[in-house]
Amino acid sequence: CALKLYKKQLYFVVMENIFDTDNTIHERYDLKGSWVNRNAGSVSKGTKSYCRYCNAEFLVEVDKSQCRVRPNRPHTPSTVLKDNDLNFKIR
Repeated sequence: CALKLYKKQLYFVVMENIFDTDNTIHERYDLKGSWVNRNAGSVSKGTKSYCRYCNAEFLVEVDKSQCRVRPNRPHTPSTVLKDNDLNFKIR
């Protein structure tokens, strides 16, 4: 689907609930249709989070363990991204 808003063409996909799956979800977006305050906040040091790739629980910037899905790389917090964080075209 496409929508023209503020002289900008926006493309989006409407889907059913994708969270009821056995597949690993790497990115989650909270789309509301507003551009005001629509960026994800940063995750604070020491906050308990889950890795966006392997779903392991860890403390941000404290736990130095490595992601089992991405060898030799640290865990990455799973953050719910918002409208303005979507900055690439999905084909």
